[in-house]
Amino acid sequence: MMDEGSQRRPGPRGCPAWVPERRRRPASRGLRPRSGQRLSRGLAGLLISLGILAGAPTSAAAESFKVIVNDSNPVESLRAGYVSQLFLNKISKWEHGERVKPVDRSARSATRIAFSKSVHGRPVRAIKSYWQQMIFTGRSLPPVELGSDAEVIDFVRNHPGAIGYVSEGAALEGVKTIEIRR
Repeated sequence: MMDEGSQRRPGPRGCPAWVPERRRRPASRGLRPRSGQRLSRGLAGLLISLGILAGAPTSAAAESFKVIVNDSNPVESLRAGYVSQLFLNKISKWEHGERVKPVDRSARSATRIAFSKSVHGRPVRAIKSYWQQMIFTGRSLPPVELGSDAEVIDFVRNHPGAIGYVSEGAALEGVKTIEIRR
């Protein structure tokens, strides 16, 4: 007797065998994640988003820096795009002829994160990537990186063509703040 759900197929080496009929899965079944995988992926995405938001500077932090130049520099204000070009060595001389000497804060500095986002319009890692390409191709070297506001102020004070940025609350002596226009 034969079950309705079974059919007769030849077994190994041509021997007759009873093999139950298999149900076929939809073709897309193997590509869809199982419900547990969907939940864990969704949860992982949520945690990553929260981590990114927690590490992102707030709008108050985005403006928490001052751009400074040497006291002898006649510049009073600059466009943000022009400042970006100065820091990326796309412009090498001030309008008055002095060679530009930009100085950056360390890559993990909150001041640098805010500056990079506000002036360059890119995260610090994108600017670091730009400099890796410039170094690799031999076209340019990145600005000097200093670890504190006091070091940046000292550098700018001692170099006539220098430009840097410091946190909003830094005490400025021997340098002047310039306005950044959008």
